[in-house]
Amino acid sequence: MKTIYVSPRNVQITTVDGCQMSVKLVLVREAGGFISLQDWKPPSELDDVEIVLVKRPCFKRLRLPHDVKQAILHFLQRYHAKQDISFDCYAFANLVKGVKVHKVPFMLKYWNKRPKPWFIPVGSVVFFESGENRFHHTAVYIGYGLYISVWGAGGDLEVATLKSMKRDYGAERVMFAEPVAT
Repeated sequence: MKTIYVSPRNVQITTVDGCQMSVKLVLVREAGGFISLQDWKPPSELDDVEIVLVKRPCFKRLRLPHDVKQAILHFLQRYHAKQDISFDCYAFANLVKGVKVHKVPFMLKYWNKRPKPWFIPVGSVVFFESGENRFHHTAVYIGYGLYISVWGAGGDLEVATLKSMKRDYGAERVMFAEPVAT
């Protein structure tokens, strides 16, 4: 099992397309100490993952649903640090919820959207939008006010707050999204 540590500290990253974003510092432990998740090379036998929020005085292990864990493992094994532009935030959300692979213009065929409720369960998907349903980004809620996503086409995993993603992506609203029942 690989433990991914999420610091409460924000760091600035530059996305593949040159945008500046505020995300949480995400680390993994290796023999020499902690390194950034983006600099880590996952082993081929990676079979489980957990996320731990580093909050003083103790660590908080996040209880991830099976579908979220499987999507993170799939991403780390196939797309991590490869800048593969075929995989983006929307592909990650589709992977988490088992939605057939498709492009963003066909979103309404595969996803139902509604205003984000006050409480959403861990593993829920949110879409960031503005204007007349203009899609900006999507992320998956992992608990403690944190969301996990892939930043941009060919980006890597990020963990961020709703507020910082809404600001950084220039979104006007956050919508709760559920796969269309098939």
